[in-house]
Amino acid sequence: MCGQGQGTSLTGSQAKSCRLPSRQFLAKQKLAILTASKKGHLGQRPKNDGTSNR
Repeated sequence: MCGQGQGTSLTGSQAKSCRLPSRQFLAKQKLAILTASKKGHLGQRPKNDGTSNR
């Protein structure tokens, strides 16, 4: 997303995150993905992620 050179749709925070070192950026991306996936997987079940499904 950041390496395409189209900064028109980027907000300030996104632009800042793009300027960060790759390590920090990747870490932030991993965190964001983890939190998003957790929220998505959990839904309304706080502690049984996919135990009941599997």
